[in-house]
Amino acid sequence: MSNYSKRREAEALERRKNNTKTALTILLVVAVLAILIGGGYLLKQKGNNKGTVTASGDPNYNIDDYVKLGQYEGVEAYRIKPEVSDETFNNKKDSLLQDAVEYKEFKDRGVKKGDKVTIDFDGTIKGKAFDGGSGTDHEYVLGEGSMIDGFDEGLYGVKSGESKTLNLTFPKDYSNKDVAGKDVVFEVTITKAKEISYQPKWDDEFAKKSTDGEYKDIKSYEKKVRKDLLEEAKKNSETTLQNDVWDTVMKNAKVDGYPEYVYNTVYQKVSANVKSVSQMYGLDQKSYLQYFAGGQSMKEYVMTYVNSQLVSEKLIKEMGIEISDKEYEKLAKADVKTYGVKNIDELEENYGKDNLMNHYKAEKLYKELVKKAKIKEVDQKEYDMIKNAENEKDSDKSDKKDSKK
Repeated sequence: MSNYSKRREAEALERRKNNTKTALTILLVVAVLAILIGGGYLLKQKGNNKGTVTASGDPNYNIDDYVKLGQYEGVEAYRIKPEVSDETFNNKKDSLLQDAVEYKEFKDRGVKKGDKVTIDFDGTIKGKAFDGGSGTDHEYVLGEGSMIDGFDEGLYGVKSGESKTLNLTFPKDYSNKDVAGKDVVFEVTITKAKEISYQPKWDDEFAKKSTDGEYKDIKSYEKKVRKDLLEEAKKNSETTLQNDVWDTVMKNAKVDGYPEYVYNTVYQKVSANVKSVSQMYGLDQKSYLQYFAGGQSMKEYVMTYVNSQLVSEKLIKEMGIEISDKEYEKLAKADVKTYGVKNIDELEENYGKDNLMNHYKAEKLYKELVKKAKIKEVDQKEYDMIKNAENEKDSDKSDKKDSKK
């Protein structure tokens, strides 16, 4: 996949997750949980065979010197009722049908909307190349909206093997401010073109074909799809609840300064995650911070995690969170499968026993905070209204602070 298309996917992801400040907060909190306590981002530590974190600074510090907790027990939060709406189901249905479409190559006509093309392209602004503006072997369906306005339309009628110069303009509200509103020239070559050879329908044939015969009629397959969507909704509900509780706990706490050791340790983990995600989407660090951190500097971004790390440590101490040997063995055995290692010894060698223990303590902490929260069940629409109101309130407070400055 080309850098440009990866960038477009990143932007689409950002639009879905960051339409409001709530979404950005959720993204940050998820990242905090993932990076600081492990999850899918538990890092293999370097420096020795026991996985000890190697960072400059004094690891011996008093957490009480840096954190003053506010209310953390009984905070108000909302649990979204797990539901599968007709809209959710129909979107999933459309996605499954689209994924099952089959194509065959053609060369005897120009391409049109709905055809799948493979292209090479180079973009320039005032004659100069720009980050993410070129790509090779990028395959996508014309008219699906993955490229900027005018790109697909400019290719209609072009045959496989032919090239076309497209004179376009990036939208003024384009997320990459470096190119937003600017005129761009794309030199595009269609290297392959395909048309639909099989268009599936939501019927028994589709159920059999898409499940290798496991489901023989569309009604039973539909029940399975709805069941999977409900399970996904349950997981998303719990994740959102945990994020909201943690966000409130963080707002109630006060952090004054930080130990150099904590900053350097967290920086290692955050920068590794930034690098990994950036490579996935073909972004540089500046673009990553723009898309996923609201344009913060790397220091500001890291500090979000540093503060969360410090508050986590303070809470673990305050609440007396401990992991027994029995608990540790059970959790470590589960992670043996998660991280694809042979046994607990190899897990500890890769990640460090102390790091794993901190990971498990933090997971236990977040579960305890949710248990102690005052939770009200709402549907998705109610939840969105509540969060939008909170965002507007926070925005007003921020505007008032800025005006005083």
